[in-house]
Amino acid sequence: MTAAIKTSDSPQQALDSLFGLSRTAAAALAGAVMALVQRTMGDTPTGRVVRAAAPILVMGIATFMILTQLQIAKEIVTITYAALMATAVLGLGLAFRLGGRQVAADMLQNAYDKGREQKDQVKDDLDKGRQRAEDQAGQARDQLGGSAGSAEGTPPSPPAATA
Repeated sequence: MTAAIKTSDSPQQALDSLFGLSRTAAAALAGAVMALVQRTMGDTPTGRVVRAAAPILVMGIATFMILTQLQIAKEIVTITYAALMATAVLGLGLAFRLGGRQVAADMLQNAYDKGREQKDQVKDDLDKGRQRAEDQAGQARDQLGGSAGSAEGTPPSPPAATA
């Protein structure tokens, strides 16, 4: 399926094609982020959380960006975004002010304590992800340099400059 826009297309057909192409690009980006996290962080606890949250975040932002860029219901998009932000703020405000203050404080304290306990695990996960990315980059360099490089797999040195 191609999303080429022809000059004979009506404005609605052109918008539909552009929207489909933008949505496809956003989905591809979300998939690429998920694959990158999978390759670098693997099945670590932090990797699973990031792998689950990243595509949702990418697609959510992309949806607002696409609708704004295509100038589709700009007011509705703005109102929806503001309503989502207001809902989050209102929920936090209610949790801390109306009767749930102690429960919210306990939840935050538990989350803080758990975060401190798992700080080393998250650092280890990130270090493991960095090491995997470096290993994969080294393997890619070796594969590219292997055909033109020396026996050790290092890339060939540049030719000497002549005067």
